[in-house]
Amino acid sequence: AYLGRGYARIDVTAEETEGTKPYSRRISFDINEGPQIRIDRIDLNGRFTRNQKFYDNFIRQHSTKLIASGFYNKDELEVGYKNLLLELQNEGYLIAKIASTRTQYNRDRTKITVHVNLDEGPLTLVESVQFEGNTQVPDGDLRKLIDLQPGGPLKLDQIDAAVQAEKLLSK
Repeated sequence: AYLGRGYARIDVTAEETEGTKPYSRRISFDINEGPQIRIDRIDLNGRFTRNQKFYDNFIRQHSTKLIASGFYNKDELEVGYKNLLLELQNEGYLIAKIASTRTQYNRDRTKITVHVNLDEGPLTLVESVQFEGNTQVPDGDLRKLIDLQPGGPLKLDQIDAAVQAEKLLSK
């Protein structure tokens, strides 16, 4: 419950004592909430094509509401990393990967800087677009339905959209 609200330094201990009746126990929880931890910035290292601000914004906006509101939760930040990799793959960076991540607290341990080592990898380009097995619809008509251009980046989401468009044409 606390981690999901940005209390990354929560400390909870439990103590069990004899209850007032036979075969009963009393459980006391000692909760030291600590401060809510804010994300100061997301700092990228590695090989990437855009400025760091783009990736910082993308990760924050494509994680969870907690991360978007500026608070830290390691697991919820992972959602943003996964979404970033999916987006990069959809843009043609098929072997994009996050090599490592680490966090660094400020002096009073209320904010962190997230360090992300990102490698987009090479941009995969479309060499050619060919249609096989089409006897009813001319290639030119099919090319109008898709947004893949020879020499352009291979965008995986466009392939899915093209397949759906071609299926609809055949109906």
